[in-house]
Amino acid sequence: MLSYNQVGNTLYFSRNYGTVNILYKGLLVDDEGLPQLTDKEALAIATYLAYVTKYKEGLQTNNGALLQQAQLLEAKWLKQCD
Repeated sequence: MLSYNQVGNTLYFSRNYGTVNILYKGLLVDDEGLPQLTDKEALAIATYLAYVTKYKEGLQTNNGALLQQAQLLEAKWLKQCD
């Protein structure tokens, strides 16, 4: 890490370090500032939310069929994350 001051879009370093490479990792956002997601990311999020919802419902109602559905959704979600 190098010590610097930022003025506008310019960085001023405390001494001459020669060539300095700056790595910037940004996040793509839409016009409203929300992150842009790929279709794969959106599907993974939706699958995870469905899994959590079914799992909670299955526990609350002691319904084995819902818990089985939750397990299938969990497996699908884990596969999507590979």
